[in-house]
Amino acid sequence: MSIPTPELTARTAFLRHAGALLAIAGLGALVYGAVGGYGYSVVDDPVYITQNRWVQEGLTLQGTWWAFSNSYASNWHPLTWLSHMLDSSLFGPGAGPRHVVSVAIHLFNAGLLYLLAFRLFRHAFAGAAAALVFVVHPLHVESVVWISERKDVLCGLFVFAALNTYLVYCEGRRKRWYLATFLLFVLALLSKPMAVTFPVQLLLLDWLVLERLQLARSPAARAPGESRRALVEKLPFFAVSLVVGLVTVLAQGDALQAGGHLSAGFRIVNATVSYATYLRDFLLPTQLAALYPVRSIDFLRQFLPALLLLGALAFATFRVRKRTRWPLFALLWFLVTLLPVIGLLQVGGQSHADRYMYISAAGFYLGMAAAVAGLPGVWRPRAVLLTVPVILYFTLLGWIQVGYWASPHKLWTRTLEVAGDTRMAHTVLYDYYVGQNRYEQATLHATALATLYPDTSAGASAMGWIEYRQRRFGSAETWFRRALEKEIGVFPVHGYNLQALAMSIEQQNRPAEALQYYREALNVDPNLVESRRALRRLNTPD
Repeated sequence: MSIPTPELTARTAFLRHAGALLAIAGLGALVYGAVGGYGYSVVDDPVYITQNRWVQEGLTLQGTWWAFSNSYASNWHPLTWLSHMLDSSLFGPGAGPRHVVSVAIHLFNAGLLYLLAFRLFRHAFAGAAAALVFVVHPLHVESVVWISERKDVLCGLFVFAALNTYLVYCEGRRKRWYLATFLLFVLALLSKPMAVTFPVQLLLLDWLVLERLQLARSPAARAPGESRRALVEKLPFFAVSLVVGLVTVLAQGDALQAGGHLSAGFRIVNATVSYATYLRDFLLPTQLAALYPVRSIDFLRQFLPALLLLGALAFATFRVRKRTRWPLFALLWFLVTLLPVIGLLQVGGQSHADRYMYISAAGFYLGMAAAVAGLPGVWRPRAVLLTVPVILYFTLLGWIQVGYWASPHKLWTRTLEVAGDTRMAHTVLYDYYVGQNRYEQATLHATALATLYPDTSAGASAMGWIEYRQRRFGSAETWFRRALEKEIGVFPVHGYNLQALAMSIEQQNRPAEALQYYREALNVDPNLVESRRALRRLNTPD
């Protein structure tokens, strides 16, 4: 047998990489091909995009300053705001191009994950299998299709890129690759603060993969200075994480207060159950929803099985660490990266969310690649037979999950089926039926809101809009005033209700009184587009 020439070897490697990347792009396009025709979500997208004056104005110097100096919507992620502004400058107000951009970033992230796996295992098929599962997995649909979650795919872009540059740095110790890793890490934080755990992710790589960090001395241990170097290198990363973490806690003050009624004990119980739920949904993603509200937890049926599952996994992965460290790496990666959003600091009303697994599942994909790459040569054809059905399984479920996001009616009807009664689901479906002029169905959901959440403005506000749409402006005004009595000062609900009241008053030819409420609405939320338009329309200076 003749020895392959270097040119043939390079050509073969190029073809393998190109084939893997084309397969990733093709399968991803198959799953997400329809989203370019989707519209905006009725949840968060108005706050983030369609009703946000800075985003609507496109990329400007003033908008850039606003992005870095404000914690709007209880978030500080300036790079994400700049991304949305750039979309407005390039594509205008339409939703379609924004969807395409998010899908493109997701496909690029899958390519970065492939390169990361290949750098670790030097096995093209193993890397491709991991990246293919990532690109089609239903748990990531929310991050890709929901335009407001651009922060997930953008953060993932910089995290996966930083992991690649870190591996290059570890191979040659060149400072420029260390600086590139640090810069990409900062960009990830500016996209979404969930990247605060990135320094720990690097330490997991050092310890369980690269063996740069020795927790216990052994004959095979590297030079004593290597562990010290690995730790010292992470100090700037931890310092930046600490600063951004504090900024994020301050930015999420209102959202944190919303979950402040939950006891510390309940948060620990909910975190345990959420970890187990994420594991279930990773393997069997057939019951996914847009929102999983916080609910009471049964100790025997939910908490105890979840605790036993996590304990068993921890014990098993620790026991096999001498034969293979990848199961332990995957489990620790999963546990650590979810810590900021697992509910110990409760933000919002969700118990968990699919979008939080966008980066947290990466350890499982790398573990999968390690398992395939570690098979003996005789088993590799069988690995193909085992892997292809897995990829097709997740592809089909991913395609189905993308279909639920085609319209608010599909998505939130599905959410009611999976998660039961939720305020958000009833609100969105009520809003959908109002938009369709199907007021009888809309009233059913408005009544459900008033019944399930009597201490909030949800039901009264919903009835107000039903009356407004039917041009019964006097009745609408009455309902909006009731709504304002329910939730005085709650942002952004209070601002929207003030704006709605102003609109109903304006329609009754009382412009002076309407102006008063438009101004009050802008005092609560300066980014209410309709209120600003009303001030210009009524020839009043901003």
